Amino acid sequence: MQAGLDTGTKAGIDETDEPSMTEMDPARSDMPGRLPSSLELEGRILRNTGWVALGHGGRQLASLLTMFVLARLLDPKDFGLATLAWTVLYFTDQIQETGVASALIHRRKDVKRAAASALIYTPLFSLLLYGIVFACAPLIASFLHASDLTAVLRVMALVLLFRGLRVVPAAILERELRFRSKITADLAASFGQICVFLGLAFAGAGVWSLVVGYVVAAGVEASLYWVLVPWRPSIRDASRRTLLELLRYGRFVGAANVVNVVTNTIDNVVVGRVLGPASVGLYGMAFRLAEFPNSVIGHIVGRTMFSVYSWVQHDLALFRHAYVRNLERVALVSLPISVGLVIAAEPIVSVLLGDKWLSAVPALRVLAIYTLIKPFGGVSAEALKGIGKPQWNLALGILFMVLVVPALIVLTRRFGITGAAVSMLIAESVTVLIALAVSTRIVGLEPRDLARHLAPPALCCALLAFALGALLIPGHSMAPAASLALLVSVGAVVYVSAVALFARGVVGPMLVSLRTGGEP
Repeated sequence: MQAGLDTGTKAGIDETDEPSMTEMDPARSDMPGRLPSSLELEGRILRNTGWVALGHGGRQLASLLTMFVLARLLDPKDFGLATLAWTVLYFTDQIQETGVASALIHRRKDVKRAAASALIYTPLFSLLLYGIVFACAPLIASFLHASDLTAVLRVMALVLLFRGLRVVPAAILERELRFRSKITADLAASFGQICVFLGLAFAGAGVWSLVVGYVVAAGVEASLYWVLVPWRPSIRDASRRTLLELLRYGRFVGAANVVNVVTNTIDNVVVGRVLGPASVGLYGMAFRLAEFPNSVIGHIVGRTMFSVYSWVQHDLALFRHAYVRNLERVALVSLPISVGLVIAAEPIVSVLLGDKWLSAVPALRVLAIYTLIKPFGGVSAEALKGIGKPQWNLALGILFMVLVVPALIVLTRRFGITGAAVSMLIAESVTVLIALAVSTRIVGLEPRDLARHLAPPALCCALLAFALGALLIPGHSMAPAASLALLVSVGAVVYVSAVALFARGVVGPMLVSLRTGGEP
C-alpha cells in the first residue's frame, strides 16, 4: 500500500478545558475519578474527535492534494522507491514502539514513573533500529530488485530517531485527551513536509523530494510534542520494574502491531519483488486513494476512542454505549466515500492524477471495497485494546497474514496489481467479520442489535450506490471532469437527503451531546 504523504478554536473552549490527568486520575492515583454520564461521555468524545478530525483530517487532505500535484511532477518509479522505503520504516516503527505508548495510555497508576521509564527505553531502542536498517539497506534493495533503494532507505531511516523521541510526549497528550495540542504539532509538521515536497519536486529532485519531506516532518513533529506536552517526566523517576510492566502489557499490542504491519506491507513487498518499483508506484497510488477514508476516519476515531475506552474500561454499560456510537459514526462517514470510489474510479484517476495512472483503476475499485470493510476492524481493535484484551488483535493479525501471503503470491503473479488488491480484500473480509463477532460478544452486544444500529447508514449508502450507478451511462459520454463533477454533486445531494430521512437516530444524539454534554 502507498506510503501516506504525511503532510480557529471553538468559542469558549481553551486548552485548560480539556480533561486533564488530574481530572481522570485525582492526584494521579490508582483509579480514575468520577466517570461521566453517557451524555457527557458522548460530548467529550465528539469534541476531541472534532479536534483530531481537524488536525489529522486536514493533514491528510492536504497530503492528498499535494499527492495529486506530485503525481504530475514525479514518475511512478519515484513513488515506488519512496513506498518501498516507507514499507521498511513502517515495519520498524512498530517494533520500535513495542506497545509502550499504548501501555502508557492504558495505565492508571504511577504514570510519571512509567513515562520516565519509557523515555529512557524508546530513544535507545530507536538508535539500535536505525543502525540495523542502515546496515541492511543494501540487502533489502537487492531482495526487492531496486538498486536505487539503498541510499533512499538510509536517509529516510533518520525518521526512526525522531520517532523514538516522540513516543512518550505523544502518549501523554493522548492519555490526557489533549488532542488540540497534538494537532498543533501535526499540522505544523504537515505544513513543513508539504513545503519540502513541492519545493524540491519543482526543483527536479525526484524521489529525494519525498525522502527529505518525511525526515523534516518527523523532526518538526517530535520537537513540538515536547514543547506542548503538559508535563515532562524526569529520568530520575525511571524504574526497571515499571518498564517491564509496560512491556508486559505492550507485548500483545506491540506483537499485534508488528503482525499488522507485516500484513499491511506484504503487498508492497510482493508487488515490488514480482513486478518492480514502477508497479509499486501504481499500486501504491491506488491504495492511497482507496485508503483515504479509512486512514483519516480510522485514525480519527481510533486515537480518540482508545483513550476513552481505557478511561471507562471498568463500566461495561458505558463502554458498550461508546462502542456502538463509534460504529455508527464510522459507518455513516466512511461507507459513502468508499462507495463513491468504487463507482467513480475512472474519472477520479483521470482528472486528479492524469492518464498515465489509468492502469491503476481496476486495483482502485477492488481496494475501495477493501477499505469499505476495514474501518470496522479498526473500531473493534481499539475496543479490544481498551478493555484489556489486546491478545485478540495479535491473533487476528496472524490470521490475516496466514490468509493474505499465499493469496498475494499466487494472484499477483497471475493478475498483477489487481490480483494483489483482491488478496487484501479476501483476507480483510474474513478477519473483520471475526473481529466484530469477538468484540461485540465481549462488550455484550447482540448481533441483531449490531445490525439494527448499522442498518440506517447501510441503507443510505445503498441509495447512494443506486443513484451513482444510474449516472454511469450518461457520464461516459461526457468529459472526465464533467462526469466527476456530476457524480460528486448528485451523490452529495442524495446521501445528505438519505441521512436526513433514515439516519436521524444516528445524527440526532450527536447534536444533542455536543449541545448539552460537550463540556467536561
